[in-house]
Amino acid sequence: MTAITLKSVFQHFKKPISFTFLLTTLENSLGLLRPLLLGFAIDALLAKELKFLFVYLAIELLLLIVATGRRLYDTRAYAGIYRSLASNLASRQRQKSVGTAVMVARADMLQELIDFYEHDLPATYYSIFGVVGGLIILTLIDVALLFACLAVLAVITIIYAISYQRIFKLNSLVNNELERRVIAIEKEQSTSIKRHFFRICKFRIQLSDNEAINFSIIGLGLMVLVAFALYFSAFVLQMSAGTIFSTLTYIVQFAEAIVILPLVFQQMVRLKEISTRFTV
Repeated sequence: MTAITLKSVFQHFKKPISFTFLLTTLENSLGLLRPLLLGFAIDALLAKELKFLFVYLAIELLLLIVATGRRLYDTRAYAGIYRSLASNLASRQRQKSVGTAVMVARADMLQELIDFYEHDLPATYYSIFGVVGGLIILTLIDVALLFACLAVLAVITIIYAISYQRIFKLNSLVNNELERRVIAIEKEQSTSIKRHFFRICKFRIQLSDNEAINFSIIGLGLMVLVAFALYFSAFVLQMSAGTIFSTLTYIVQFAEAIVILPLVFQQMVRLKEISTRFTV
């Protein structure tokens, strides 16, 4: 593998990663049914019936088995991928006379890339299922709910399209400092060490401030969305208790997914910057 990127890692380790995708797809598909079946169970229990309660419990048990199996498999698969990539990267960069300090920093950065596949990607997949699946079901309930969700989604897309360059630049500055860490410490000069850690903290605070501002704007939009859905379900559509519960759960899942996606986007920008260092 000449370059280590998210795309090249998938191409080189297609079978184990594809299997984790399959398990994640099954897990999220089962999870998407939970609010709907729980809503049916609520209405059935109010009518003194138990059949949907048993269906709901069966889905929950199957979901638990799949989710546990995926986590056990993921840990082993991605540990093997990291071992292979880290060994290869160290050998290549030593041949190119890359300094030990830089190599150590890049080995840590490589772990971030693998962690994305193991931890962030399932969260991303969950978010996509939450957004797309929720939108489909909400459309079946009433198209007005779909348009309300799409409006919030459009605002978030614009916010992060504007933020992309700043996020990339700040991550580049952080990674530059991480590659210089051992050199700064070896100088044994307190001013050099203090300056190094000051810069890292400064850039990370700027990243965090940027995320906090974006998060607050998104939070306000989602607050309005939940309030609209609650009013529309109860007063306009006049739904049953179970259906209102299901509708609001899908809205909340949509909101949670929307909050996760920007965080994943920021991590992907960071990994894109990190990948430029693995080609050296």
